[in-house]
Amino acid sequence: MSKPAESSKNELTERLAKLNIDPTRLTKTPEYNLCDTEASFSSAVSLLQTCSSIAIDCEGLNLGRDGGTLSLVCIRPTSPQKDQNFLFDILALTCSLQPLFDLLTNQDILKILYDGRMDFSALYHGFGVKLVNVIDLQLADVKSRYVRGETRERQSQRQRRCFSFKQVNVPRNAYKYDDVHVLQGLGPCLVDHQCMSTSPKKHVDHETWKERPLSPQHLQYAAHDVVLIDILHSCFLQDGYIDSELPSQSQLYVSLWSDAPPHPDNIFRSHPLLPLDILKTSPSSPKMTCPGCARLLSLPCFPIRVGQSIPAHLANHCSICIAVPQWLHRLQVRKEQREKQKDLKESGSMRGESATILGGPGEKCV
Repeated sequence: MSKPAESSKNELTERLAKLNIDPTRLTKTPEYNLCDTEASFSSAVSLLQTCSSIAIDCEGLNLGRDGGTLSLVCIRPTSPQKDQNFLFDILALTCSLQPLFDLLTNQDILKILYDGRMDFSALYHGFGVKLVNVIDLQLADVKSRYVRGETRERQSQRQRRCFSFKQVNVPRNAYKYDDVHVLQGLGPCLVDHQCMSTSPKKHVDHETWKERPLSPQHLQYAAHDVVLIDILHSCFLQDGYIDSELPSQSQLYVSLWSDAPPHPDNIFRSHPLLPLDILKTSPSSPKMTCPGCARLLSLPCFPIRVGQSIPAHLANHCSICIAVPQWLHRLQVRKEQREKQKDLKESGSMRGESATILGGPGEKCV
């Protein structure tokens, strides 16, 4: 192991030790309690009702989207004394789910999520269950960038995951991206905050969440996520990123699509950018509806059009909806580049095979 890698590993070990977190929890196969019978369901709910805070994550086919299906509700108590992961099999359970729903709507129990928008949408539109008293760690991650004094250059680096260098750095365009914050997944977030050395590699077929019985790999995948949410929450508590405003901001964030579940084809409701008027609000400002995301937003969310810097068809759109087509274009460019590289690789491989068959220099042709 190189010295930098060894140093990084030591720093990670020390950080986890301060949090009283066993490093093996990050990588070992998580244990879980599958609640798919009335007895296991009742036992789990009874234990969870005694908790003051729980980590929650949902799994399903096209979770939270129009036409999607909720498969599992995964819950983990955040108390170290209750180191258990409960996986409620929504499709297999035949008993009343109301005790679980009462738990999720209990104002006295804090629910900790990571990007809980689709979880909220699935529960609300599918079962009429409105999650309350929530904090969303994805939102806390974005807020932490201010606390850590993240520079405009670092913000630009994040933006270049979704946009071209020219788009976010040329003055003619850059002003449109001042309030554009790129969201990151749970794994990269753990790495970013030095809770893990590498992002966890987990792969399951997400098209099979409706199949029963679920494979052990699917169940372990689901349990692993709530374990990681719990770990990240501990890190954020220690670093002071859970402030008094986060619960109300998180409630706005997770309930973003309470009007209707996002349709898969609606690009303005399915993107990796932080929606506006969540962290930075202008309560006294007049509001108008963005034609893209269909949200009622304060006027500062709408950039002033300078010359032809904003296409006419995006006029009166909020800053995020103006950026979304550029993100999609970037995705398409990268897809074409990957396909081109694949074709070149296959072409080179075929030429190599032909050379072997025909005989290279100094070889006798067969």
